[in-house]
Amino acid sequence: MPKVLIIFFLSFFLSCQSQPTSKLINVKGKTIEERFNPPEGYKRKNYSTGCFEYYLKTLPLKPAGEKVHTYDGSIKQPDNVYEAVVNIDVGTKDLQQCADAIMRLRAEYLFATEQFDEIHFNFTNGNKASYSKYAEGYRFQPKANAWVKTAKEDHSYKAFRDYLELVFTYAGSLSLSRELMQIDIEDMEPRRCF
Repeated sequence: MPKVLIIFFLSFFLSCQSQPTSKLINVKGKTIEERFNPPEGYKRKNYSTGCFEYYLKTLPLKPAGEKVHTYDGSIKQPDNVYEAVVNIDVGTKDLQQCADAIMRLRAEYLFATEQFDEIHFNFTNGNKASYSKYAEGYRFQPKANAWVKTAKEDHSYKAFRDYLELVFTYAGSLSLSRELMQIDIEDMEPRRCF
């Protein structure tokens, strides 16, 4: 399955609304908040600019009607199951899928807000993958199942993206499910501001 970062809006969500889709979607909107209007009778919560919630709703979108492209540039099929495409580079390797999308968004937010010590995920084998350790030059050695200092310290965005490729290789839905807190769906909302 091609791996991409996209926003899926389930067809039942749009079809269950009492108002036409044209009132829910502003094709000129350049962010999630601008593109998608709340259904009639609802309003959005306001969040501080430094919060993850604010970051998510202000994610830049590609122009309305833009197709989702996979890592190799091909158009994701089927091409009619999404309403918007986040304007974010997915790289050129076949790595990002499922859980990787939320890990990527969370890590990008933490990197952008310089919360480097908060960027960490667990591999499927339970090994912790810390960005701070990676930036210090430690690299994961799969055969030894250990982190070993083999590189120079590097806190650049490129090093961050290299770290994420490592995470996408060794972490996924299973490891993420072990890290996350389980809640009832009616209690679901974006995580509080940090």
